Amino acid sequence: MPRKMLAVALAAILLATASFAAERFEKVFIPNGLAHAEMGDWITFKMADGTRQKHSIVERTGSAPNGEIVIHIETYSAANELQNSRRVRQAIGEEFVEPPVPAGQKHSYERRKETINFEGAQLEITILSVYNNGALQRVWYLSPELPVYGTIKKTFANGASEFEVVDFGFANAQ
Repeated sequence: MPRKMLAVALAAILLATASFAAERFEKVFIPNGLAHAEMGDWITFKMADGTRQKHSIVERTGSAPNGEIVIHIETYSAANELQNSRRVRQAIGEEFVEPPVPAGQKHSYERRKETINFEGAQLEITILSVYNNGALQRVWYLSPELPVYGTIKKTFANGASEFEVVDFGFANAQ
């Protein structure tokens, strides 16, 4: 095979591989509230199963995009009994990525801004709708006004809540 034909064939294979990889690994970036979280900030979520999770910032090293944060997560039963407690270490990036989708499927998303009444305050939020092959999968409700993740709630495609905020606090609250 002449060199020129080999080069063209190799280029075509590389383009096809790159195109497949781009589609297979398309990412949906979500603003990461951890970028501005401080030690002592906390947030409590009510989960779909009725349990509650309290997420508290207990350690912070560096800043976005290269820092790390340690979050203490306590899970309580619907009867308010502590079920488990663990610590997780996370990178402080400016964004995080929605979980990957199976091969052959494709993420897409739609962002819009809206003002809502939350806990008696007007908040400007970002509503991020995530689609997989054109079907709505989940919706994130985000606000930089909330501590830790900046997430007000996350819903499933049918509108049922996966989790939502029930309480929160800031380390520097007066």
